Formats: sequence, C-alpha cells, structure tokens
Amino acid sequence: MKKFIAPLLLFVVSLGLYLVTLAPTVVTIFDDSLELQLALPTFAIIHPTGYPLYSLLGWLVVSASASFSNAAFGANLFSALAASGAVVLVY
Repeated sequence: MKKFIAPLLLFVVSLGLYLVTLAPTVVTIFDDSLELQLALPTFAIIHPTGYPLYSLLGWLVVSASASFSNAAFGANLFSALAASGAVVLVY
C-alpha cells in the first residue's frame, strides 16, 4: 500500500495544478485544442491519426461532464486528467 502513496500524491498535485490553469471554454480559434473541443462531444474523427483512444475516452468524459459544464470545459478537463496520468506513468 505504501508504494501507491507517491504516485497518488503526484497525480493529485499535478491534477490540482492543471485544474487551476484550466481554460473554462474555447481556448483559441486556430489551434488543435479547438479541434479537440469540437470533435470530442460530437464523436467526430480528429485529424490523422485520429487519436482513437483519446477520442473514445474523451467522449466519455465530455458526455459525463455535460450535465454541469460546457463541452469545451469537459474536453479541457479530460486533457488535464490525461496529463496527470502521464505524470504518474513517467514517475
């Protein structure tokens, strides 16, 4: 059980930092983030390679968060969760 404390702490701290700086709505007009914010809630195909795992999991998070926020916030929230998971995996 002790070996899970450091990764969990890293996840929580990095997620907290990402949430503090999270964009609450559409970030910019000409950027990949706008494409992701539009594609995830509509389950559209993102530019090649399509990012299939990101699309599937992102659609689930955006759909789950649709009741309390807009789709762009849900997409940004999913990116924050994925980045925090990446921090733990790098550790």
